[in-house]
This record gives sequence, C-alpha cells and structure tokens, in this order.
Amino acid sequence: MSLPNVSCKSGSRCCLQVAVWAGLLLLVACDQLFQDNDPDPTAIELHPILCYDSTFTISWPASEDDDFASYTLYEAMAGDMSDEDAVYESSQREDTIYTRSDLDENDTCYYQLVVTNTHGNSASSSVRQAIADCLHQPTTVELRIITYSDNAFTITWFANRDVDFDSYTLYESSSEDMAGQQAVYQTSDWEDTTHVITGVTPEDDRYYRIVVTNTQGNNSFSNVVLATTALRVVFVSSRAGFSNIYLTDIQGRDQRSILADFTILEHDRTTTVLNLLFSPDGDRLLFVIYEAGLDPNAYLMNLSGTGIVDIHAFCPCHGFQFTPDGEALVYMMALGTVMKKDLFGGWGEVIDNGYESTGGIDISHDGTMVAYHRDDAGAEMDICVAGIDGSYVHTLIDGTYGFHHWFPVFTADDENLVYYGKLPTGADGIYRMNIDGSGQVPLDTTVYSLQKVQISPDGSRILFRRYRDRKWGLYTMDLNGSDQTLLVNTEGQPGSAHYSKDGQYICFDAPVSGGRQVFIMHADGSNLTQLTTEGGYAPMIQPRE
Repeated sequence: MSLPNVSCKSGSRCCLQVAVWAGLLLLVACDQLFQDNDPDPTAIELHPILCYDSTFTISWPASEDDDFASYTLYEAMAGDMSDEDAVYESSQREDTIYTRSDLDENDTCYYQLVVTNTHGNSASSSVRQAIADCLHQPTTVELRIITYSDNAFTITWFANRDVDFDSYTLYESSSEDMAGQQAVYQTSDWEDTTHVITGVTPEDDRYYRIVVTNTQGNNSFSNVVLATTALRVVFVSSRAGFSNIYLTDIQGRDQRSILADFTILEHDRTTTVLNLLFSPDGDRLLFVIYEAGLDPNAYLMNLSGTGIVDIHAFCPCHGFQFTPDGEALVYMMALGTVMKKDLFGGWGEVIDNGYESTGGIDISHDGTMVAYHRDDAGAEMDICVAGIDGSYVHTLIDGTYGFHHWFPVFTADDENLVYYGKLPTGADGIYRMNIDGSGQVPLDTTVYSLQKVQISPDGSRILFRRYRDRKWGLYTMDLNGSDQTLLVNTEGQPGSAHYSKDGQYICFDAPVSGGRQVFIMHADGSNLTQLTTEGGYAPMIQPRE
C-alpha cells in the first residue's frame, strides 16, 4: 500500500490517518511530521520618517520575497517598543505607506515594521523615532579650532548624539558669511567627527561650518571657523569669567577658547591656567591647572583642544621645558628638585635636588645640558649647569651673601649663558659668561627687571624689558651689550616676551587701561598690533617652520 501525497505548511503539524480494510477497519495512529528548513522573510527598514503639517508619513520599500504575506506596522511611546500597538496591516505588497495625522504638538513616537511570509515566519526592522514638531531641529554641534600642518587643514567638531541623527555635511567657503559655500565632505556616522583637507597652499584662508541633518530632513548650522596657514598665537584669558586658553592668528582673527573639553574650568572658577608651552613641532600645547586647595597638575593636548592627556608629573611642579626632540620634559618640583621625565612614561629622573628652591630652567640647543638657578640652604641664588641625564652638576656662580643670580639662558651656540644678576654693590643688570662660569661680562647694569631674557633664534640679539625714564619698554641689544634699541614703550610693566621660531615676530602682553592685552610686532618693533581687546596674557607664538 502506498501513502497519498501530503503537503504541510511551515511550522504546522501533519496528521496522516490511514484506513486499511482487510475485512475489518483498522485505524493507524496519527504520525506528526515536522519540516525545519522554512526560510525567514527579508527584514525591511523604514525610510526616514517625514513630518509635515503635524502629520507623520511613514514608508518603506516593497518586499521582494516570493513568499511575502503581510506587513504589520507597530507604534510605541517608548524606544524599546515595550508598549507597542499594531497601527497598520496589509497583505498587499505595494501598500508601503502609512500616515498619522492625529498628533499633539511635540509628540514623540517610535515605529517598527514586521514582515511576515507565507510560512508564518517574520522579521523586524530597526526602530525609527518620529517627533511630531515638524520644526524640530537637530542639536547644533560646535566646530573646533582648525589646525594647519604639512599643507593640510585638520577639521574636527563635537559629536551630535540625537536619536534622530542622520548626517554631517562639511561646507567650505572663501568668505566668513559662507557665500558660495560648497559641500566638501558628508558622513552618516555620528562618531566620524574629523576630516582632513589636503593640498592647502601658503597664505590660504578658508572658512568652514558643519550642517547636521536629522531623519526628518531638518538642519542645524555650526559656528563658522577660519582655517588659515598663518602662525597662531595662544594666550590665557578670563574673559568668560574663568581662566581658559585662547587661540588666534597673528592678525588677531577668530579668537576661540581651546579648553572646551576641560569642564572643571567653568564649574570651578577658582582654577587658573598657567605655564603655556608649545612642543617643538608646534602641534601640541602643555599647560598647568592650578585648582584651589590642590597641587597644580600638568596636561598636554592637541592645538585643536582634543586629546587632553594628564602627563602625571610629580606635583607641585612648574617651570616646564621640552627637550629639543619633544620626547621629554625638564621641570622643577617642590623642595628644589630638578626633574626629567619621558613625556608619557615613567616617574622621571632626578637631575639635582636638596635645595630650598630652584627656578629659571633652560635647556641647551643640543639637548645635553640644563641651566637653572637655585637657593642653597638660605644663601643667595646660585647659577648651575647640569648634564640633562644627571651625570654632573656644576655651580658656575656661587651666590654668597649679598649676591643674586637668576634665569640663565643658553646662547644659540650653547657656549655662553646670559642671565640677570644683582651684585653687592647694588648694580642690577644683565650679564654674560662662558659655559664654565668664566669670563663674566656685564652687558647692562642699569636694568632692573627680574625676568628671563630671550635670545633671538639667529643668536644675534637679546630681548629684555626695562624701566627707563619712568617708562616701561621692550628692548634688544647685541650679545656684547651694544646697539641697544627700544622696540616699544608700554603703559605698564610688560609681561614675558617671546620670539617666533623664524625670528620675524615678537609677542608680549602689557596693561592697557587697567587690563592686560596681547600684542605682536615685527622683531624690529614695527607693525605693532594689539591682538586682544577682551583681556589676555602669557602669549606664545606657534613654533612652526
């Protein structure tokens, strides 16, 4: 006897009842058969949900499965779809749109599409959010400071974390009002917040902004930021009510705070930022945070304000200097210890210690020596030179009673030190000596300005400040003290002045109408420009070729 043909639906039980007549009716028990190779339908994703005139339009592409059976659209008020209700169902493959118009203002709904096939199997889409306010804008993101290096602009921005985020579009223009802007980059990855523009030419200025688009097609616009190949100047300012680091270019354009990620500054307004210091390549910036009641701590970051790293130096610490290769730091700790440590590793090595205080650190251009002043157990200040590896310490000038010697600086050839001194006779001034302490020569004994001098990058001039004829000013002179030149008079005592790496510019801060402002000028004192009007001090010029 042969069995009749049997067909079964996916997932259903098949019961075969066979009757055999042999003079007597026999009943064969039902045998359950199962079929396990039934295919699942292809999941279908919802299109971005549009909102117009307080009506949602929800759509999706048609199923292409041969065994398509139906669509079911679920709606929920919670993103996990825990309170879902079926609001639409259709067995027609072409029915791929649903509208809902009975919305209250600012309603937020979530939708999920389930596709079922003829075997009874189903597949679900991702959850889509819909916001009933059709004017809902994405959260605006901020474009960070744009940095320039190796003929390229690096552009970064803060991430948009909206549930209905769809894309970023980066626009470029030659004017600050973004006239004639063109899209140069687009991404749908909310974590993709960096783009590099290559092929930048010298003296190339461009403007950029980020447009965020959400799933409803609405846009928000970031701030407009200047990208320039010009040298940058960093400085500290409390213009926002708390101490922060700002950056501008040598024309004073597009001044922006860098420490946007360092929220402690805004929340604790007793903090102070000091000790700004560029890495030798000009791509990173070291700074120290002084927080009320705590020891100061040092950090390193990219010039865009990203990648802030605690360098874990012993604290309290100050007077940081990079080694010429940018791989290590030399600095001073409490109790007069001079330390060296790798930038990101180790606890450091002691170069010299055991004194009441140390200061005025300078590193030789060849990276082998450290010069500094120290207070030796109550005596006046010595000037010392040590091997940067701690292999030796030489006292060049012993500060016996009545003597003061501060802030030694290596000349460009590392064969001399220029320093500030006070002699028992009362003569304050600037002196020079050989690296072994011999040949001490007074360059100017009328200067009374306890501050580290600067040597021009070409090694030919000394930059210093002085008070003469009841006026403060910045001056330069030759290494032998001749050809003294007044560069600029200031209303009050100028702050530390610094050369640019190429020696073309000098930046400094000085009081203007009661507040300190940042200035820049050519190295001969010409083209003096006030960069800030809202306050600034401790400026430094980016050391870029």
